Amino acid sequence: MRKISNHDYYQDIPRSTVNMNINTITREIDNRDHVEVEQKNKIIASDSLKVQEGMIHNIERDEMDRFREQNHDEDFNDDMEVIEPIVDKGYAWFVDAGATAAFIFTGFPVIWGLLNVGVIFCNLYYERLGARKLSIIGAFLTFAGFTLTGVATSIWHIYLSLSIAASLGAAILYGVSIRIIPQWFIAKRATAFGIPASSGAFAGLVFPLIITKVNDTLGHHCIFYILGFISLTTSAVAVTFLNDYPSEQKKKKIKQYVKSKNFNWDILRQMDVVLWMVNGPFALSGRLIVFIFLPSYGTHIGLSGTQVAAVTSIASGAQFFGRICLGLAADWIGYMNMYIGSMTVATISILVVWILANDFASLIGFSVIFGFFSGVYVLVNPPIAATIAGMDKYPSAINFIMIMNLLVIIIPAIISIAGNDIDNDNNSIIGDSDPFISYKITSGTLHGICVVLTMIIKLRRNSKLYAKI
Repeated sequence: MRKISNHDYYQDIPRSTVNMNINTITREIDNRDHVEVEQKNKIIASDSLKVQEGMIHNIERDEMDRFREQNHDEDFNDDMEVIEPIVDKGYAWFVDAGATAAFIFTGFPVIWGLLNVGVIFCNLYYERLGARKLSIIGAFLTFAGFTLTGVATSIWHIYLSLSIAASLGAAILYGVSIRIIPQWFIAKRATAFGIPASSGAFAGLVFPLIITKVNDTLGHHCIFYILGFISLTTSAVAVTFLNDYPSEQKKKKIKQYVKSKNFNWDILRQMDVVLWMVNGPFALSGRLIVFIFLPSYGTHIGLSGTQVAAVTSIASGAQFFGRICLGLAADWIGYMNMYIGSMTVATISILVVWILANDFASLIGFSVIFGFFSGVYVLVNPPIAATIAGMDKYPSAINFIMIMNLLVIIIPAIISIAGNDIDNDNNSIIGDSDPFISYKITSGTLHGICVVLTMIIKLRRNSKLYAKI
C-alpha cells in the first residue's frame, strides 16, 4: 500500500472545499474579533459613564500623568483604587442631614454680616485643617458666642460675642457645608442644597416665637443660653456627618497632590462665571428690600401688629416649603431653568401683586407667592457655580461670588436713601399715593436683571431655549 504524503493529500482535496474552509475560518476570526471589540467598547463606555456620574475618583488627568512621570506608579496604584459608587444615595443623605443642622442659624439676620467672610475663611483653611476640624471650630465659636452673650454687661461684649464669635462660627459651618455637598451629590445636587437651605427659613419662622416666649417668662439672658444649647445640639450633628467624599480623602494622601487655588484669577476670564458673580448682589438685594419694607408697608396700609407679624411669618413659611420644592424641580428641569422661572414669577409678583396689594388678604397672597419663589438663589448658587466653573475651580468661584455678595450691604442702603429722596418729593403723584413705590420698582427691576443675566449664561452654554441646564 502506497503511503500518501501531505502534499498528495491536499492535492486530492477539491479547491472549492479548501476555499470554503478558509472562508469559514476567516469569518469565525472576524466574528471573534468583532465580539472582542464590542466587549472592549462596552467596558470603555461603562468606565466613561462611571466617571461622568462621579463613581470614580475625580482627579485631573494632568495631575495623574505628572504623578506617574515621577516614577510613583506603585504608590499611585496603592492610593488610587476605585471608590464604590455612593453619590446621591446612602451615606450622602447623612451628610446632607449634617449640612441641614449647620444651615439652621443662617436664618438669623445678625449672621448675615459675616456670612460671606466666614465662607472665604473656610475655603482658605479647608485643605489645611479639613472639614472635621473646621466644623469643630465653627461649633465652638457659635456655642461660646451665644452663651457669652447671655452674661454680657456691655454693648461691646455683645459685639464680640454675638456679632463676631457666633456669626463667624455659623458662617464657618455654612462654608464647610457648601464645600462638601457637591462632592456627595451630582444628579440630586439642587435637592441636597434645598433641604439645608429650608432649615434657615424654618429657623426664621420658629425662633422668633421661641425668643418672644422665653423673653416674656425667663428674661433676655435665658434666650441666649437656650440658643447656645440649640447650637451645641445642631453642631454635634454637623460635626458628626460633615465629611469629605472618599475620593477627596484619597487625593489628599498623595504627596504630589496639588491643592486647589482659593483665588484662581483665570476664572475671571470665563464670562459665564463673571455674569453669575454679578447676578448674586442683585438677587440678594432685591429679596432683602422686600423683607425689610414689607412690615412697614403693612403698617402703612392700616394692618395691625398681629396682621403684620402674620404676613412676615407666612412669607418665611412659604420659603421653607419653596426651597425644598424648588430644589426637587431644579434637579428635574435644570438649575438655570428653575432659577429663571422662579425669578420671573418673583418679578411679576412684585411689580403687579405687591403694587396692587392694599389690604390684608392681597398682602398675604403676595407673601405666599414671593416667599415661595424668592429663595431660589440660595439653593441654586452652589450647583450653578460648580457647573459653570467646574469642581476643580469651585472653591475659587465661591470665594469670588462671596466677595461680590458683600455689595448686598451697600446696595439696599443706597436704594433706601434714594427712595427717601424720591418719596419726599411731593410733586410726584405716585409718591403721594404710595411712598413705597420706589422700593417696589427697584426690587422688581433687580429681579428682572437677574433673569436677563441668567438667560445670557444659558444661551451661551446651549442655544436651545428648552435645554436642561
